[in-house]
Amino acid sequence: MPTRTPQSRSSATRDLIVRAAAGEFARHGYGGTSHTGILKALGKSTPNFITYHFPAKADIARAVLSRQEELLTECIGRLEQRGISGLEALVAIVFIVIADERNMSIFRAAMALEGDRSAPDGGGSQPCTAWMALVKRQLGRAQEAGELPEAVSLEDEAWMMISVLYGTYQLADRLDALDRLAHRVEQAWLQLLGSLQVPDPAGLLAVGRRHAQDYLDARDGEPASASAAESR
Repeated sequence: MPTRTPQSRSSATRDLIVRAAAGEFARHGYGGTSHTGILKALGKSTPNFITYHFPAKADIARAVLSRQEELLTECIGRLEQRGISGLEALVAIVFIVIADERNMSIFRAAMALEGDRSAPDGGGSQPCTAWMALVKRQLGRAQEAGELPEAVSLEDEAWMMISVLYGTYQLADRLDALDRLAHRVEQAWLQLLGSLQVPDPAGLLAVGRRHAQDYLDARDGEPASASAAESR
């Protein structure tokens, strides 16, 4: 068994706190989440377990937002390493996010914090800013590959895509219909791809969903990192 250094133990503890806090933020919003609630979710009773790493609740919220951006960057990076980019990558990453049980609480917490006016500014890790950059980049790749006409405005199309998909999630969340989110997102994608005059929207959607499942299967089959193993 590898020796756990103080640094690796601290990293594992921070990750444990961030994930527990994400679950609380996703369920109760920023204002409804407290150190006490996070401690309860962790099965701990000593406040110092959290405050040693995150002195204030705002620090935990920013760590959750930062973690969401790291996950998106890692996800798109892995897809691109496999030669997947453009519209296929955009469809894939959206379905990865809504099907990723390991990181679901992080993504849902980021959405909750984004829409909570009482939440602190995320600094350089604003979810919508991260998504805008990601979508514009992949739309640019699609345009370079001839998947989109040169006349398509990347800025306008990114706004439209994010607005539709973000609104689809928010409505499903408000109506307690997250169990049907994949279906609703699929319908939204068909409309979006159709508006871009993609020749075979259903075919592209199927390919993107397959990429998403392949990604999750491959990642979940990898050995757990030392940090993840220590946090269990």
